[in-house]
Amino acid sequence: MSPIVAGSALKGPTAKMMAELGLAVTATGVATHYAQRYPGLVDCFVLDDSDATLGADVATLGLRAEVMPTIMRTDDDKRALAQRLLMLAAGDR
Repeated sequence: MSPIVAGSALKGPTAKMMAELGLAVTATGVATHYAQRYPGLVDCFVLDDSDATLGADVATLGLRAEVMPTIMRTDDDKRALAQRLLMLAAGDR
């Protein structure tokens, strides 16, 4: 799951570290880093709804792009995201 949503880190120094490494501070930048640096580690990459247009870019990296709401503001948001991620891990879409 991308820690970058709409070009900003949700928490912590992720955006700063990516910029210092010369990576694009986007969800695609994160996916590219994983695909190139750690080939085979990731086969599915989760993007927030606000980055849905980046799904095609992620797919060109050989990763399955899944788009869903990832910003958790409430306990219900947390439960819904956890349930969707567990379904993905189990092979259900």
